[in-house]
Order: sequence, then C-alpha cells, then structure tokens
Amino acid sequence: MKTVSVILAVMSLSTICLGRLPADLNKDGIVDFPDLAVFSQQWLSGEPPVESNSVVYTVAASDTPDSVKAMADYVCDGTDDQIEIQSAIAALADGGGKVLLLGGRYNVGETAEHYCIDLRSRTTLEGLGWGTVIYLVDNADATVVRGYRVEKAVVRDLAINGNK
Repeated sequence: MKTVSVILAVMSLSTICLGRLPADLNKDGIVDFPDLAVFSQQWLSGEPPVESNSVVYTVAASDTPDSVKAMADYVCDGTDDQIEIQSAIAALADGGGKVLLLGGRYNVGETAEHYCIDLRSRTTLEGLGWGTVIYLVDNADATVVRGYRVEKAVVRDLAINGNK
C-alpha cells in the first residue's frame, strides 16, 4: 500500500507541476520522490496567497459558451478585454480575492501605461488551464500582466500569448 501511495504522490507532483512550475524542484535533473518532499515542504509552510473566504469574481471571454457567460460576473466582448478583467480586479476588496478567467481567448491591448492587466496585492488571477488564453493583439507593445509593488499576487492556470 505504501508503494502505491508513493507512486501516486509522485504522479500527482508531475501533474500538479505540469505547465505551471518545473517539477524538478530540487534541481537534480529528474522528477522523483525528493521533489515531492520539497513540494510538500513548500506547500505546508507557505501562507496561502488568498484567504479561503475571499471574494471570487468570474470573467467570461467573448468565445465562452453562452450558458456559461450567463453565470459570469463580467463578460468580455473580444475587444480590449483588459477593461473587464481590470474591472473585476478593482472590484475586489483591499483584502484581496480571486478573479477567475473562464475558458476562452481574452484579447488585450496596450493602454497608456504600457501594460494590460495590473494586479493588486493578495489577488489571484486564475484561468482554467490551457483553454484560458490571454492574447496580446496585433501591434500592441505592452506588458500583459504587471504586478508593481504588490505582495502575494498569483497568476496561474492560464496561457499568455505575447503575439511575437
């Protein structure tokens, strides 16, 4: 039984880290049990970036299915989607929270400040994996996500296409 648990734990580590963090956490060139120990230690000792009772706002892309859009707090139109995303971030209380980008493509453009999305402290910007794409539109020259002087901000489970 212990062998099965260890195998499942290592498989879980690979799945958890795939596409988010390098799974070789102890940097020895292979993904193995010591990586699980490093991962567990980091996870157990870390303070969660967002409190579990925080507000979560959902944002739907223009190509998100209509049935899902109907349940979203914000709905993007496919042009300057950073406006709706930034509105959701701004609506979070000072204590932070989460903005969940539902599956789809979010077309973001350049703003006067040369960034598209500006994170706040204790804010998580989260997608639903590779099906959530923030796409920098043609001829835009901007930082897609900026976190200037913020603490405990997280961006995870989404793809960013810088269109270069």
